[in-house]
Amino acid sequence: MDALLLYGREFQSAADNSRAMPEVSVMMPVLSAETTIACAVDLMLQQTSVDLELIVVDDGSNDKTVPALESVHDGRLMFRPIHLRP
Repeated sequence: MDALLLYGREFQSAADNSRAMPEVSVMMPVLSAETTIACAVDLMLQQTSVDLELIVVDDGSNDKTVPALESVHDGRLMFRPIHLRP
């Protein structure tokens, strides 16, 4: 995936461009999910039956969701903090 288009805004992929396109792309919207995000991401990335990428879009969390996502070092995870609210 070269770019993610969301609400008219384009986001470039942070993934390694040499990697083949995955079979499945999973999009996970989050907002202030610090107590559950680590488990949710871990469960998704544990899937071995299919080649996947996980795209997490954060819409302005005001807790520790962002640091929790930034601590995940897996090439299948793309994380984009965006703020669509005024």
